[in-house]
Amino acid sequence: MERLKSLDQSKKLLIGFGALIIVIYLIGVVYHNNHFLPKTNAGAVSVSGQTVESATERINESLNTYPIALTEDSEAFGYIELGQVEAQFVDNQVLHEALREQNQWAWPIAYFGNQHININSSVDVDDGLVAGLIDALGINNSERTASTNAYLQETETGMNVISETYGNQITVESLESGLVDTFNQDTANLELNSAYEKPSVLEDSQAIQDQMSHIDAMRNTKITMAFDGNEVSIPQEFLNTWVYVDEEGNPQVDITAIEDYILEVNREYSQLFKPHTFNSTYQGQVEIDPGTLGWYIDRFTESENIASLIHQTGEYYYEPYIEGYGYGMDGMIGNTYVEVDLATQMMLIYQEGELVLETPIVSGKIGANTIPGAYQVWQKLEDTDLTGYDPTRDRDYVQPVDYWIAFDDQLQGIHDAEWQSYFGGDAHLYSGSLGCINTPPSVMSTVFEIVQIGYPVIVF
Repeated sequence: MERLKSLDQSKKLLIGFGALIIVIYLIGVVYHNNHFLPKTNAGAVSVSGQTVESATERINESLNTYPIALTEDSEAFGYIELGQVEAQFVDNQVLHEALREQNQWAWPIAYFGNQHININSSVDVDDGLVAGLIDALGINNSERTASTNAYLQETETGMNVISETYGNQITVESLESGLVDTFNQDTANLELNSAYEKPSVLEDSQAIQDQMSHIDAMRNTKITMAFDGNEVSIPQEFLNTWVYVDEEGNPQVDITAIEDYILEVNREYSQLFKPHTFNSTYQGQVEIDPGTLGWYIDRFTESENIASLIHQTGEYYYEPYIEGYGYGMDGMIGNTYVEVDLATQMMLIYQEGELVLETPIVSGKIGANTIPGAYQVWQKLEDTDLTGYDPTRDRDYVQPVDYWIAFDDQLQGIHDAEWQSYFGGDAHLYSGSLGCINTPPSVMSTVFEIVQIGYPVIVF
């Protein structure tokens, strides 16, 4: 009987001890819900059993007095306490995250290991004080070698990766990083060799690989321009030569080369560079030389657009940016225009197919002939001075006129000419203009009223 009593007592003690262990364990679980586990360090500071707030205070206290010996090539270079550069733990979010991620249920096991919280990104130092420290240490970067990033270079054999190089310059940013990391690793010694400014782009980095892939994609961009019943695809061999890398290894597109290409496309397709077939009033069907009249692809706007598409990569089919007159009109002049017949020395104005004005004129004299072509009115002025150079007299001139209608890019225009004694016939042989269309003052005001900017002016 006494033996049975002894066994019951042992069971009670064992159960009591087990219950105590469970209680202690659960208390530990609850405690470590807002306290760090045993053997937890944040940088050089033990935060075991600390809350986020008390851990923050400990870290800042340690930062203020933390000593760091500076060496370079294993030789003593200087000494600093982090408080001298006003090192501060400025963002305890990293502690909150570490506390959330720790497993409080495993708190007893934590005694057999070590947990380290990386606080590098949460420590700030004063840039100006670090710059002063660099000067005080006698570090002269002009006498040191800078690191260089890996970059792409175009060669005869294709695109090559030029490897990064490592120098020994120490910048404010690199020294700050070294000082903070020393505290974070709790080493109390900073070998300046590890604080040299490092290349930010390495030859095997994803950035270089992505850049090479992007350049390949740029060169494989497919662009087709559809306009006025034509489809023009940019040849791949042209596009390949337009893509290049600059001195920093960044992909660029040669805008000037694209402009030259668009100019050639215009020469082949646009109406601006083609002669016009025209049914004249007195001479029947005539062929008009190219001038400023006609549609064309705006090569400057379109070149920028094409360069942007190449940077975006992909396949594109679109209508380019068209400027000028007569797009989609199959080279027709239309039924509203100014007709200048040099052979008959007559100017005629048509609106919606109706002849609304007809007048004799005086065109350019020998040596300053009016240049035939298909033009377009681009400027109208009243009471203005015409200025220019007279090649027949080798001198500059200034001529006031009441009305001026400019129609080409060579200073040819229509204006009144009160100095002319008569118009039409052979007047241009004796008192011809310097290329302009001299018009009787009695009708010039009506001409000015009828003719609007954008009107075609057909000279033949």
